[in-house]
Amino acid sequence: MFVPQKSKRNKGKVVSLQPGVLIAPKSFQPMPSHEQISLRAYKTYQRGGCADGSDQQDWLQAEREMFAIHRSC
Repeated sequence: MFVPQKSKRNKGKVVSLQPGVLIAPKSFQPMPSHEQISLRAYKTYQRGGCADGSDQQDWLQAEREMFAIHRSC
């Protein structure tokens, strides 16, 4: 099994091990998925006592939280 050596040249970049196979750096975090945001919004809804009429605010809050987590990684 081929393991690429760390070097300053490829630090923080996607490295190709084999044709068609890409490995992202350890610090890479994919953008939050729709499902992740939806789950976070639902938890916000539950914490708010399941009150109707706050779906947009819950969704926007969930997006802010998830993207803040993404940026901090």
